[in-house]
Amino acid sequence: MNGRQTRHSSMFLLELMIAILFFCLAATVCIRLIVKSHIISQKTQNLNMALNQVTTAAEIFKSETDVEEYFKNEFPQCKEIKDGFAVYYNEKWEACKKKDAKFQLSIEITQKAKKAEGYFSMKDIETNQEIYDISLNKFIWEE
Repeated sequence: MNGRQTRHSSMFLLELMIAILFFCLAATVCIRLIVKSHIISQKTQNLNMALNQVTTAAEIFKSETDVEEYFKNEFPQCKEIKDGFAVYYNEKWEACKKKDAKFQLSIEITQKAKKAEGYFSMKDIETNQEIYDISLNKFIWEE
């Protein structure tokens, strides 16, 4: 009688271990999916913010506003670079100094005769990967 009860107990214990193993595997898959969705969400948010910042700079370039003067007034911490300047943003997309920056908006403007060319790009400083960029040409009318 005692041997029969031991077999049922060991069978129940084996079934319980298999059920726990199954739930551990399912939990691992779910956690991986949650982490991956968070990473995709973060990349999408960064792309949207980069798109907004680059498009804003490009629209200012297309208008009659002096781009350099505008950005120096709006972002006093911007730095001059070759043929333009850079504005830095932290991980919350707030303008900041270069040492605290995670993202860099580069604005390069060149003028040739009656044409101005603008190149605007946003990159992730840590990975040195460009998130979004745009090039524009603007014709300058002389009176």
